[in-house]
Amino acid sequence: TGTGARVYLRGAAEVAHLYRLLAPAGVQLFAPAALAPDCTLPAGFAGCGHWLWPTQALAGVPRVNGTRVVLVGPATVRHAPAVEPRFPALVVEAERLAAPDSAEVADVLARLGARPAPAARERPVARAA
Repeated sequence: TGTGARVYLRGAAEVAHLYRLLAPAGVQLFAPAALAPDCTLPAGFAGCGHWLWPTQALAGVPRVNGTRVVLVGPATVRHAPAVEPRFPALVVEAERLAAPDSAEVADVLARLGARPAPAARERPVARAA
């Protein structure tokens, strides 16, 4: 629908945590590379190569300009609620940081659809001995 949110997550270790937060919505989560140049997500199984699976670590979700980006589309398959996160005792908290207006969302989607260069991987911080 062209809406977006900037969210800060605490306690989430894998994509299954996101599905649990969004489960009532019946959604499919996609990596940013799924976005077509016309800013649409692939329908049906055409986008399965870009799906984010519940068992996938959140650390593996691609970053765009330093921020992990997850695109949300209509569900193609319903993920079983029995898919338990690897760390079920983690309390996941989501804090909505911003609700961009439709112009900002359109701009971000247009840049993603144009395939900007992926952000450089973070380098580990050297710790003093």
